[in-house]
Amino acid sequence: MIDAEEKRATLLAVYPLFKEEVYRRREQIMRWTAIGAVSLSTVILILVLAQARLSSGSRLLLMAAILLLTVTFASLIIQQQRRHQQAKQTLIDLEQALGFFDDQAILSQGSLYPAHWQTDWKRDTTVGWSLILLGLLALIAILAAASAS
Repeated sequence: MIDAEEKRATLLAVYPLFKEEVYRRREQIMRWTAIGAVSLSTVILILVLAQARLSSGSRLLLMAAILLLTVTFASLIIQQQRRHQQAKQTLIDLEQALGFFDDQAILSQGSLYPAHWQTDWKRDTTVGWSLILLGLLALIAILAAASAS
């Protein structure tokens, strides 16, 4: 059994790793959203600028590819969101164990972190907005493909 000082040292050693993981996952969500948006915007731009005449079979194939691309990016974003949530929950558990939310445990005027930080992240709407953006771009790309006749 490890003593209290070893436990605290271990928590302090892993804390920065999980803090970095939270930021890394958030960055990945933004990166996949941007890559997806640029990819779909490029498809739209090509379709609009080329104004190609596509057969109905080609249009259907292109629309299916657009949907597949969108679903792929959405699943990558959702995967990163889950990993972000797991890392964030572990980070909060570490902060609780280190006493960051305890009144006057570290600072004389109150806790180091406000109590609402433990729950605010659960109401994050970033992923929802990312998925809406990709969905709208996919819809526009599909409409552009459908009108390329």
